[in-house]
Amino acid sequence: MSKLIVSGCSFADNLYTRDFGFTTWPELLAYKLGMKCINLGACGCGNDYILSSLMEVMFEKDIGLMIAMWSEFERIDFQLNSRFLLGSSEFGWGPGRRGWTSVHMRKEQSPEAYQAWKDVVKDAFIGKKVGTLPVLVEKSVRIFYTFQILMEKHKIPYLHLVGTTPCDWEDHSAAIKSFFGSIFMDKINENKFIGWPVFPEIGGFHINTILDDIDPDRKKLRISEEDTHPNGEGHKVIADYLYKKIEEEYGNI
Repeated sequence: MSKLIVSGCSFADNLYTRDFGFTTWPELLAYKLGMKCINLGACGCGNDYILSSLMEVMFEKDIGLMIAMWSEFERIDFQLNSRFLLGSSEFGWGPGRRGWTSVHMRKEQSPEAYQAWKDVVKDAFIGKKVGTLPVLVEKSVRIFYTFQILMEKHKIPYLHLVGTTPCDWEDHSAAIKSFFGSIFMDKINENKFIGWPVFPEIGGFHINTILDDIDPDRKKLRISEEDTHPNGEGHKVIADYLYKKIEEEYGNI
């Protein structure tokens, strides 16, 4: 049986949703495709983790499809161990987050959250102004292109897209300006990147956009008003949507 290998943040993480009692879209999609699911999604992670986790398994046998569901641009990941630890669980491979930690670089953090952030990242690191918006946006586009090149070089069927809103840090005009500043902006294969160029203001979209178009009040496809992650119905919508996109791009894989 061929394998569907997926990585992402909490929009894909099957351990995050386990307590809610519903199945995540990677498992639903794998069932539709008749594939074995390897779900590497990890709640709170960023795009460095997503790319790295997929790279660690890209030489697996019988890969039918790889999907990267990218996360917020403002997240910075750190690998804490000398080797990448995918870990294991009752679900098989996931979630793969062991040995990593992530920092969210939002400006609008509360004083308490900012102090906790300082406890994780040393003052010297903060003083160098690591993680400014232009840097993180350009870095994400570079990661997208890296994933594309790796998949094409090794002849692995792939798709990628953004899950959650890519940037809640500042107004999107600042992020979009940095987006177009990347030298890789026009190198992305739009046939493989669902929703490119990501921001609705410039004709793109992401999973949150798709869910909001169907459920603008966020009452049917979200866990709750406080927790706007996709619920069970939301994950079914995502799986159905991606299944149609896969049929369009690859036919019967």
